Amino acid sequence: MQPNADIPEDLLPLVESAFSEARRAVENTGEFTMGFLVRRADGTIEHAHLPDKWGAVLNDGRFKELMFGVLRTYIEKIGATAVAILSDTWVGMPTDKQREMAKRSPKELKRIMTSSSFDEIVKRGLAERSEAITIMVQTASSVYTITHPYDRLKGNRIRWGERQTIHAAQESFTGRGKMYGQEAEVE
Repeated sequence: MQPNADIPEDLLPLVESAFSEARRAVENTGEFTMGFLVRRADGTIEHAHLPDKWGAVLNDGRFKELMFGVLRTYIEKIGATAVAILSDTWVGMPTDKQREMAKRSPKELKRIMTSSSFDEIVKRGLAERSEAITIMVQTASSVYTITHPYDRLKGNRIRWGERQTIHAAQESFTGRGKMYGQEAEVE
C-alpha cells in the first residue's frame, strides 16, 4: 500500500514536509508537541511550532479554542490554500476482536465505538493503544487525516507502522479545528 495513495499530488509536499519534521523530532528527542504548516497561495510553506514546554496546555479546551481561532484568522488573512496541523497522539489500532465484531455485529460495534471512551474501547479489547503522529491537512474543500503509528523500541529507536489516510469533505467536518468554511459550535 502506498502511504500517500489517497492524497492529491499538490498536497504531497506539505504532507511529506510535515511528516519529516515530526519523525525527526520523535526520533531525535523522543517528543513532538504540536506544529502547523501553512501553504500560501504562491506555494511556499510556512512552519510554526508550539514550544515544547507547552504540551500540558494542549488538553485545555479554552487554550485550544484560542489557538485554533488565531490560526483560522491567520490563514484567512493570508489566503492560505492549505494548512496542516501536526500532533503526537494516542490512537486505537483495531484488534482481531474488533474486526470479528464488525462482521458479526456492525451496529453494536458502531454503538460501542461512538458512545465509549478511548480507555473503555481499549479495555474491551476492541483496540490497542498506540502512539502516532497525526497530521490533519485541510483545504477549502477537503480534510485529510493521516495517522502514522509508531512503537518505541530499546535504545531510543522508533519502529514506524503503516500510514492510514481518511478523507472527508470540508463541509462535513466540524469542531474547533475546522480551518475553512463556517466554524461549528464547540461543546
